[in-house]
Amino acid sequence: MPRPISRRDFLSRAVVAASVLATPRVRWRTVPARAPLRIAVIPSARTPDRALGIQLGVDEARHAATLFGGGVDVTVAAPNESLERAAPRLLAARPAVVLGGDTRAECDHLAELAQAHASLYFNVGCDDDGLRGAQCRRAAFHVCPSAAMLRQAVSETRAGGATAEAWDPALVKFGADTLNERFQKQFHRPMGAPSWCGWVAIKIAWEASLRARAVDGPSIGAFLETSSAQFDGHKGRALSFRLWDHQLRQPVYVTQARAAGAEPIEVPSSRAEEDARTSLDRLGTARAASICVWKT
Repeated sequence: MPRPISRRDFLSRAVVAASVLATPRVRWRTVPARAPLRIAVIPSARTPDRALGIQLGVDEARHAATLFGGGVDVTVAAPNESLERAAPRLLAARPAVVLGGDTRAECDHLAELAQAHASLYFNVGCDDDGLRGAQCRRAAFHVCPSAAMLRQAVSETRAGGATAEAWDPALVKFGADTLNERFQKQFHRPMGAPSWCGWVAIKIAWEASLRARAVDGPSIGAFLETSSAQFDGHKGRALSFRLWDHQLRQPVYVTQARAAGAEPIEVPSSRAEEDARTSLDRLGTARAASICVWKT
C-alpha cells in the first residue's frame, strides 16, 4: 500500500495550491489522474440546507483535485426515492462513503448497509446518543455533534432559553467568516449547522482519501483512526474522530434566543495547558463512560 501523506506534507501542498490559484496567469503541471473518490448521498427532506453544504464541499474538492489529482464522483438519490429503495441501489456500487439519514432508525440502517458493503457511513444528521453507544458500528463516523454534547454545552453556559449547534453564521475567527461568505455568495442564505456538517463531511472524506492515497472505505476508515488524522473545520482547533465511538471532536456554539445579535459562546473553552484532543474530549461521552461495542 502507498505511504500515507503526512499532515505536514499535505498542508505544504495546500499552501502551494492556494498560491497558484491566487495567480491566474501561472501555469502548473498536470497531476497524473487517479481513481475518483466515490460518494453516495441520500437527500434529506427535513433539512434541505444540508445538501447545499454537501454541494459546496464537492465543488471545493473538485477544484482542489485539479492540483492534487484524482476527483470526486457523487451519486445522489432522487428526491422522491425512498431510503429503503435508494440505499441498497447506491451501495451496490461500493462507494467509499455514504451520507444521509435523519432518524435513529434511518441512520442505523444506513450504517448497517455501509458496513455490509465495505463502505463508510458519515452521519451528518442524527445526534442520537444510541448510535454512538449501544448501536455503534465500526463503519459509522459521526460528523454532527451528539445530543450529549449539545446538552452539556447548554448546561455549562447556564443560559436560559439557549440552544447549541455545530455551527453559527455569525462566526468570524479562524476563517469562519470566509466560509460563511462563500456559502452566502453561492446560495444566498446563511450557513447553518446542517450545511456545515454536510460541507465538513465532504472535506474530511476528500482530505482523508488524499492523505491515505486510497479511494476505498476500509482504507479511509483505517486512516481516520490514526493519530495523524485531523482536519480544519474553521473552528480554531484540529478536529478528529474519537477511537471509542467515532464521534468527531469539535467545539459547539451556544446562542440565546432572547439575545438577538449576541456572539455565540464556544464550548468547551480552550485552555492553554491542553492540546486540542484533550480539550475537546471534555465535551460529550468520555472513553471511560462509553458503552460502545462495535456491532458486526
